[in-house]
Amino acid sequence: VRATGREYVVWDEYSKWAEGVGIFESGELYKATSFLNSIGCLVSFKKRLNCDVIFLDPNCLVSLVENIADIGPDLNPAGFIPQRNLSLVCKSFPEGLHRDIIQLLIYFRIFIPLPNQPALLSLATLPRISPRAEITKLFPTKLRENDACFGRVFKFQQLPLGLVDRVIAS
Repeated sequence: VRATGREYVVWDEYSKWAEGVGIFESGELYKATSFLNSIGCLVSFKKRLNCDVIFLDPNCLVSLVENIADIGPDLNPAGFIPQRNLSLVCKSFPEGLHRDIIQLLIYFRIFIPLPNQPALLSLATLPRISPRAEITKLFPTKLRENDACFGRVFKFQQLPLGLVDRVIAS
């Protein structure tokens, strides 16, 4: 698998590789994939997330997170990554795989979808300084001009799982 020199492969091509070594049934392919995943030869989320990307090099996932950090403050105001800029995160993958990659980032809570917002919250890219002006634009009724702001103010109708841990860690 690693001899290919590739960072990832899509499930259909991976299945053809398996057929080439005598694995024709999907159940057997899942077992073989689970074994290779458990010994660190590849990283697969096919069974858990129905993600069609098989990562042959785990460092590929690290570079994916680096792509998030590379998005500048102009494209990432106050930790929010607009839907139109998500392709920049997945720039090293074909466009057909972007949905799977974004689902993976949401699953690991690197991105947090917000209700009624055309953007994803990326806690890893929140600015160090309190973004008062950006918050005022996003939540104008929540923070008035005369209010003091000594940190980040976010109000959610529903608290996403793991959010408090991520905020404390950031």
